[in-house]
Amino acid sequence: MNFIKLENVSKTYKNLTVLKNVTMEIEKGEFVGILGPSGCGKSTLLTLISGLEKISSGHLKNNSTKRKSAFVFQDSCLMPWKNLEQNIAIPLEILNTPQKEISEKVNKYLQILDLQKFKKHFPRELSGGMKMRASIARALITDPEVILMDEPFAALDQILRERLADEIYEIYLKKKLTSVFVTHNIAEAVSLCNRIYIFSAHPGKIIGQIKIEKDKSSIKNYRNSEDFHKNCVKIRTILENQND
Repeated sequence: MNFIKLENVSKTYKNLTVLKNVTMEIEKGEFVGILGPSGCGKSTLLTLISGLEKISSGHLKNNSTKRKSAFVFQDSCLMPWKNLEQNIAIPLEILNTPQKEISEKVNKYLQILDLQKFKKHFPRELSGGMKMRASIARALITDPEVILMDEPFAALDQILRERLADEIYEIYLKKKLTSVFVTHNIAEAVSLCNRIYIFSAHPGKIIGQIKIEKDKSSIKNYRNSEDFHKNCVKIRTILENQND
């Protein structure tokens, strides 16, 4: 089932074309990667899918509702005057959710993201990894149908990136949440995603697509597999040959 579908979608700001004739499909429950160099329109694509911005031409169909889409940005975007549990609760408060339900859900995601010990801490007291976990918890707390992630690990070191990727994938396996993950890191995309769309440099257009069928119930093991390395090489070749 096509949960999200784009047909010949372009996005132009004044005279600058950011995305050009993008055609892609995302199935319900799929973990899709959007991979390409910096400045190719990957983040813009997420804003179009979410409905935050309008397309300039083409057709876009998103079968989720606006309230059922959630964003995770590069920056954790935590409110500095609120502690961790208060930050996570913000989306539910906006929706006028009863306080008892807010407390139950906040505690649930504090536990899932291993943040219980830090719930009274303020953002200035948290590490980069903890802030990003809090941002992920805040995105998940409304039980979205789609989660859109815009290079959420960009500011983290390699070991922490892999640890958080493992946690996100475990959550994905449990919830089968339709996920769209923007990155310029090939290994990150291959380890996490079921399908990867590869974008050219500016203006962004799709120059390749790979579907990863291998069972990845443990992405730690998958990173050491021959299939993982073959897919990384395949994507690198597509990116290197785009200007040939």
